[in-house]
Amino acid sequence: MSITKSQTEKIGSIFNGNRFVIPTYQRKYSWTDTERKALWQDIEESIKDNMNHFVGTLSFKENKSVGLSTDTVYEIIDGQQRITTLFILLKVLIDKIADTQVQQSQLSAFIGSKDNLKLHPLGADGEFLNNLLFDPTTLDPDKINKRSQRFMFSAKKLFSAFANALTPKEIEDRIIFIRDRIEVLVFNVESQAQAVKMFSIINDRGLPLRILDKTKSILMLYSTLHLNEVLNDTINNSFENIFDSYDDLLVCRDNLGILGRLEENTITDRNCHFSIFSVSR
Repeated sequence: MSITKSQTEKIGSIFNGNRFVIPTYQRKYSWTDTERKALWQDIEESIKDNMNHFVGTLSFKENKSVGLSTDTVYEIIDGQQRITTLFILLKVLIDKIADTQVQQSQLSAFIGSKDNLKLHPLGADGEFLNNLLFDPTTLDPDKINKRSQRFMFSAKKLFSAFANALTPKEIEDRIIFIRDRIEVLVFNVESQAQAVKMFSIINDRGLPLRILDKTKSILMLYSTLHLNEVLNDTINNSFENIFDSYDDLLVCRDNLGILGRLEENTITDRNCHFSIFSVSR
């Protein structure tokens, strides 16, 4: 199913017939149990009140199909935190279906298969997500060093605990609700220039943009508007390394048990901003 340029969609219709990639230059998965529990509570309350649940806006850029695949492939420009969280949650619930034929049909329609997921983060996180969802026994929690992968592992653990407390009928009800009654406002952009502009103005209900995200967005915007996109690849590749390095710092902080605050606002000062924008000019 092709996603139109701008319309309200159900989560089920988004995944059915489409595949999504999360580019390596995007910030990594970073939702915590706080955001995940809030999403679960929203779902529970909406089911109780018999209401649809709106989770915000998503923006995609359609990529050219490769090979003989009949699925349309989209690059996620904005909204990957929510999409990743809902994807993991849906997989946990589908795994609880007792009827193997029904379970397989749901996996085929909305999740995909191992090494061919409907949602695929590029880079090391893609292989990790494959193993987490289809071969979790190969993962040693004590050896997960990337912060984004720790968050994905925690998401599956939390949702598994929630699902274990549900009856088969309650599992079915929640799958149907996520598939048919969670709504998003979708923007399908045609070019990277349009995607950059869209990303800059979207008001995201999830985690606030970090200083690094805002800096990258501004640099991409100027490169797109004034330099015919000649620096886009350089900016993307550079910020992929910056995002990975920043996450490595946070992992080291956690491993060392450092209690003091180590956040972007505490390690980024006005001189850093000046040097970044001076280079960009």
